[in-house]
Amino acid sequence: MSGWTFADIRQGLAERLETIPDLRVFTTVPGQLNPPAALIITGDPFVVYDETFDPTDTLNFDIVILVGKGSLSQRIQEQLDAYCSRSGDQSVVQAIHGDDRLGGRVSYVQVRQAGGYGTFQVGDQDYVSVLFPVTVVTT
Repeated sequence: MSGWTFADIRQGLAERLETIPDLRVFTTVPGQLNPPAALIITGDPFVVYDETFDPTDTLNFDIVILVGKGSLSQRIQEQLDAYCSRSGDQSVVQAIHGDDRLGGRVSYVQVRQAGGYGTFQVGDQDYVSVLFPVTVVTT
């Protein structure tokens, strides 16, 4: 598994998220988008090098799910709830954990949690969103 690239790992995450019906997935932040959409961005810290005595690196990504412009409404909250569920067609956890090695690219990947509902700006537009911190372990 050595020889991974950030682009390969983002692509692996994107492939898993693309199993969610009607979700547009971006591995870089676009200038504009039509929700529902998922952005794969760097987490903090982005990379922790050599966490163990072997060449194991830990990468942190954030998956941001954007479902609508403006403010939280009942419809938007229900959409976000579906993405935050542990299982189901819209579940981010189920999609990512469906192949926790991302096609052999990594040792494992784990969705750690779902953050509170908030807003995320793309271009000059605010979108209602939820953030999923994801840990990826490589060797």
